[in-house]
Amino acid sequence: MKKVLLFLSLFIFVFTACNSESNKEIKVGDIITLKSWDNQEIKIKRIENGFSLVDSDKILIIDIFGTFCPPCRAEAPMLFDIQSKNLNDLIILGLSYAEEVDNEKLKEFAKNYNAYYFLTNDKRADLIVEAIANDIKYNTQIQLPFKVMIKDGKYQNLGENLYILGKTDEGLLKESIKNAKENK
Repeated sequence: MKKVLLFLSLFIFVFTACNSESNKEIKVGDIITLKSWDNQEIKIKRIENGFSLVDSDKILIIDIFGTFCPPCRAEAPMLFDIQSKNLNDLIILGLSYAEEVDNEKLKEFAKNYNAYYFLTNDKRADLIVEAIANDIKYNTQIQLPFKVMIKDGKYQNLGENLYILGKTDEGLLKESIKNAKENK
């Protein structure tokens, strides 16, 4: 009997420990500190139906990408160029998704594809992406690359949608950023 109880206790402990992370969700009011491969930090706050940057009124573009993804690689220099030309108004947050990579792999991606904007491999990527998909009512599986733009805690149109799926059209992204800036 003691062995059975010990086994059950151990099973319950392992089962709940293994599943505790997957059962988590990001709740309204949660502040998430994200670190880049080069130790920069961005703080985002979960708000009702969205996210906002903590201590900043800049436009936030969340680029959900993978280091293995050819379209993600192809558009990285363009994203860096847009970030560089809009430093006062815009932050591009590259959120590594659907892969487990270390900081060295992100550094290599940045170097090889001129992706010198904020890149993170945060373990909460799945939770952030799930929250974004729920917010914008995107009901199919996320494919890479996938972008959303947020200003003042509200998702902004990227063309006709609240997201861009696939390799980004540079003109569309620039026009969307311009529209978001003008709607202050």
